[in-house]
Amino acid sequence: MKGGTKNESGEGIKRRIAANLLVLVSFILVSFGGLPARGQGAKILINPNAGSFSVESTFDVSIFVDTGGDTVNAVDVQVKFPPDKLQVINPSAGTSFISLWLQQPTFSNKDGTISFVGGVPEKGINTSAGLVSTITFRARAPGRAVMEISEKSAVLAADGKGTNILGSIGKANFTIVSKTPGGPEVFSTTHPDQDQWYNNNNVTVAWDDEEGVSGYSYILSRNPAEIPDNINDSEQSSINFTDLKDGVLYLHIKQQRAGLYGDTTHYQIKIDTEPPAQFKPKVELLTAQIARQAVVEFFTTDALSGINRYEVAVFDRTKESGEAPFFVEATSPYRVPDIIPGARLSLIVRAFDNAGNASEVLEALYDRLSQKVSVEKMLEVSSHPSLLRAIPFGKHMGKTVEQVAKTDRGYLEWLYEQKKSSDQNEEDWLYTLEHFLR
Repeated sequence: MKGGTKNESGEGIKRRIAANLLVLVSFILVSFGGLPARGQGAKILINPNAGSFSVESTFDVSIFVDTGGDTVNAVDVQVKFPPDKLQVINPSAGTSFISLWLQQPTFSNKDGTISFVGGVPEKGINTSAGLVSTITFRARAPGRAVMEISEKSAVLAADGKGTNILGSIGKANFTIVSKTPGGPEVFSTTHPDQDQWYNNNNVTVAWDDEEGVSGYSYILSRNPAEIPDNINDSEQSSINFTDLKDGVLYLHIKQQRAGLYGDTTHYQIKIDTEPPAQFKPKVELLTAQIARQAVVEFFTTDALSGINRYEVAVFDRTKESGEAPFFVEATSPYRVPDIIPGARLSLIVRAFDNAGNASEVLEALYDRLSQKVSVEKMLEVSSHPSLLRAIPFGKHMGKTVEQVAKTDRGYLEWLYEQKKSSDQNEEDWLYTLEHFLR
């Protein structure tokens, strides 16, 4: 489908974006200047663009940008959907090529709209499949659900003029079917909530063993509406699955009674065993009247279940209390409490996804601060090395340094000598190995 905004000038696009977000106006004026009429190269696509889903089930839809061989550095993506058929659960899974969100993704389940506005301001991006966001929907009512990219969307070229090069916009047709009656009542002791992510890839599923049922046909797949064949797979009322791969799975099961098979029950299973992506906090030491304070910024993403929360602990390494650091839930930016002169503070930031997996990073904040700390010294201290988590090479590749320290200390001692004699910058490795070998 061709974009339908040929009559909308580039200045009109700029005025509309400015009405939504003043920051974006400043960004465009600084980066591009005026906005001429759009080109014809870029596409905004919906994937999948078709599918069948049952009422009350959830499914993911991804929005992609194909820049058509051009380099772009700003996008305004407006998505429309029928609110009587679909409901947004989560507008963003945390993964996107956009590095600067000029406004947080917004949605309205009343109006049936979703908005993404942001860009890649430094060098721009040239891509055939740039992921804007993955949206999780819930099917609300049976019928045809048409989702489409609004004609008011824009893809701006990094050409010094801010040319809108959007030439084609996507559309998707989904079929929402009634929740199938008559199937067995399915439940799980390991994954009881179908909308919840779990970090357990061993699944136990069971169902009510009704009188007169002679067997069950089932299949486990990633298709939310699949129907099993009419061949009995089991006469038992439960089944165990082990070592399943991460993602969204569906158990489809129907029962046989008096030689006839009934309707199919679909049970959703969401598995995420991987922690959020590794990250490094940014530490800014404050000066002037509050010279012994710091602000810490942190952000990361999670490929499947999304980020749930962050926790922060600040502790003094000069105090050997033996107690575990005390964590508090925090948001970025986080302001570190007042520092006592002479303290050697370290900071731990943990990122948890919605399945309960966590990534952790340790950052050294200060090293024996004196009563009068110069700005230069504070900047120097803020660049202390970080504690590395996993070994990405060698015979222990994939294991955490803490695990290897317990099972093969000699290997870490050998690795320490190798890093110590290296002509590369191995500051983080030396800091990590000294931490686990002490």
